[in-house]
Amino acid sequence: MGIQKKYWTLLVGFICFIAGCKSGTKAGTRGHSSATDKDGHESYQFQLKLATGAKYNCNINSETITNIVVNDKEVISTNKSTFGLQYEVLYSSPDSIVLKATYQTFHIVIKSGDEEKVTDADNAAESQDPMEKLLSNIKGSSLIITMNNKGKVKAVTGSDAITEKVLAGLSLFDEASKQKVKAQLTKLIGNDFIKNNIESGFNFYPDSAVIAGNSWQAKITQPGEINLIANTTYTLNSLDEGIATVAVTSKVSTGNNKAIIINQQVNADIKGETNGSSEADMASGMLIFSKTTSQMEGTIQIMAKEIPITISTKKQINIKRL
Repeated sequence: MGIQKKYWTLLVGFICFIAGCKSGTKAGTRGHSSATDKDGHESYQFQLKLATGAKYNCNINSETITNIVVNDKEVISTNKSTFGLQYEVLYSSPDSIVLKATYQTFHIVIKSGDEEKVTDADNAAESQDPMEKLLSNIKGSSLIITMNNKGKVKAVTGSDAITEKVLAGLSLFDEASKQKVKAQLTKLIGNDFIKNNIESGFNFYPDSAVIAGNSWQAKITQPGEINLIANTTYTLNSLDEGIATVAVTSKVSTGNNKAIIINQQVNADIKGETNGSSEADMASGMLIFSKTTSQMEGTIQIMAKEIPITISTKKQINIKRL
């Protein structure tokens, strides 16, 4: 596998990390207050209540298995990743919240056929692998996100600095390749991308109070290498000892959108479903656990030829206050 192809594979994994961390907060980004509805049921109104100075570690473990058929030959690839992020609440008031998100851990195992590639940012100092050096340039980088009390993002800073750190680690790339990388990074970790993912994550609960058993819907666009549209149903299953358990079911599709595969624009028609559950600390509203499985299938079109593809993903998110 050539260096540039390996770069793009790892970049896709990094995008999944960003989206995963941000979308992971969907299961509980707002605190709660309780009341009783007209029928006597205890109801809950969710709102964001994070303490200034609070810090949280976010760890994401995921496994994605992709199966495509090219010229009647089945090609199976597996991507296992462990990513770590730290949230720090720099400021919190009833009207405004400022979060600092710092990337900490990158460990990726990619297997295609009999070939397996292990990449870890912690090995960069003693490694000659440019991919590990690239990820080490991302490690320690931070984003500053400012939002209002409804989860509406007002500003994102820091993505330009991450892009520059990544480009600094691409000494083996020619200038044209560096510019392509920069263009992709701008689309995939630029302010607009981060803003969309943060807002989709912090707009999880309905504005009105809910009781156990209530369901609500949301339509979320997830931008990235493959733009996805998720029509999601959330159900508040229970509140036990201050922990809310929410069931999640999503119908996901590309909506016949274009996709970027190894830096090539292709037509993609992929559909599937995601199922899982999440747990949230209701006092602060922070997600503490999420586990989902996804199954998608469809086709991508390359050189006027439709190629069948299936994608299976398992993801687990754990967030713990320090």
